[in-house]
Amino acid sequence: MDMFEKQFEEQKKKEAPLAARMRPTTLKEFVGQEHIVGEGRVLRKAIESGQLPSMILWGPPGSGKTTLASIIANTTASHFSSVALSPPASPICAALSRKRGNAANCIR
Repeated sequence: MDMFEKQFEEQKKKEAPLAARMRPTTLKEFVGQEHIVGEGRVLRKAIESGQLPSMILWGPPGSGKTTLASIIANTTASHFSSVALSPPASPICAALSRKRGNAANCIR
C-alpha cells in the first residue's frame, strides 16, 4: 500500500457511517452468539486456527452475521464481500463473477 492508498483508506474510515465505525473487529469485542463463537466452541477454534469450511451465515437482521463474517475475514486474512440476498440474486452472481473474473456469466 502506497502513501495515497493509505491516506484514502484513513479518509474512508473517518467518513464511514457510525455503525461501521463502531462495529467490533475482533472476537474479543464481539458480543453475543456465545453458543457459536464462545471460548472452546468449534467455530471459534476453526477461526483461530484459520481452518474454516465454506459457510453461509443466516439469521434475522441485527443478529451479527455481517460483523462475524468481517471478523472472520480479518482474523484469517481472507477476502470478504457483503451481499444481501433477496430476489433477484444478481448481487451474489456479480460478487462471485468478480472473484472469478468472468462477469459475463451471470444468469439474468
